[in-house]
Amino acid sequence: MKRYLFIALWLVGSVVMAQDKKPLPAGTTTVQSVPLPYPNAPEITFTKSEHDFGTLKKGQSVTCKFEYKNTGKEDLIISNCRAGCECTTAKCVKDPVKPGKTGFIEVHYDSTRVGKFGKEVMVHSNARKPLVFLLIKGIIEDSDVSVKNEDALKTPVEKKTE
Repeated sequence: MKRYLFIALWLVGSVVMAQDKKPLPAGTTTVQSVPLPYPNAPEITFTKSEHDFGTLKKGQSVTCKFEYKNTGKEDLIISNCRAGCECTTAKCVKDPVKPGKTGFIEVHYDSTRVGKFGKEVMVHSNARKPLVFLLIKGIIEDSDVSVKNEDALKTPVEKKTE
């Protein structure tokens, strides 16, 4: 019985000691978890963040360019631009873009599936907002189906007589 009482007191004492918070000495500040905005940070501003390719044929390859401008006060550096799937690729220049200057990100899409699509491209940079998403979208039609439907319209229908 003494053993159980000793273990219980030891556990309670450990919990109490773990909760002991000592006050900070005067003049000491805590570290903030959210970074403070840097007033001279570069800023990336896109002329558009979404591109609609409209209707495409299956197997058609298309490309669009997203233009951006460094509206900040220091050099903008794009560290990475990445698409979310294998059918979409993104190319970005990693050279610094001076304040007031422009650059572009080229996005290429290979249409292999039929139906509506929407793909995101992630752009990582040293800008005040370090992650930006670009969107491409459209509709893919199956070229074989449309040809078969046109052929069906051209074929004359025979009447049966009995």
